[in-house]
This record gives sequence, C-alpha cells and structure tokens, in this order.
Amino acid sequence: MSIDQRQFSRTPMAEETIYFAKDNEDVESDRIHYYGMIINISSGGIGLKANIAHEPDEELWFEGIEGFGGTRAGKVRWTKALEEQEMFEIGVQF
Repeated sequence: MSIDQRQFSRTPMAEETIYFAKDNEDVESDRIHYYGMIINISSGGIGLKANIAHEPDEELWFEGIEGFGGTRAGKVRWTKALEEQEMFEIGVQF
C-alpha cells in the first residue's frame, strides 16, 4: 500500500511483541501465540515483521502496545515475503 492511501500517518518503531490468533473466540486457552517485531504503528494499524505468513482477513490480537490500552484486534490486509531473512512483512488494520 502506498503511503498516499493511508488514512493515518505511521510512526516507525522497533518493538518486539508476542501477539496471538484465536482458534475459538470463547476459550482463552485456544490462543495461538506468535513472536514478531512491530516496525510501525498508527491509530489505524500496525506494520509487523514475523516468521509466519498470515493470510489476508486473519484476525490477530495485540496486548501491551505502548500508547494503546488493553487488547487490540486487527485484520491482516497484506503479507510480503522478505527473502533475505526468511521473514514476512505484514500489514494489520485495526
């Protein structure tokens, strides 16, 4: 997505995070946890690097992010492979 299409300006950062997806919305123990690095953030979403290629429209949950209280859910909008690192860059929209 080009920067012109963004509704909110992003702030670059490098914050390690553990985020999760849910297998079952009603059971907290059904969380699947992942490690990632937040590379930018705005009130509209997060740019993330992770070693998992999440699918578009997959719902991910973030806790303890600086500047945001509580838990924030977002949907994956795009994923791009980063060949040199065997990692993925992921765009998540709140």
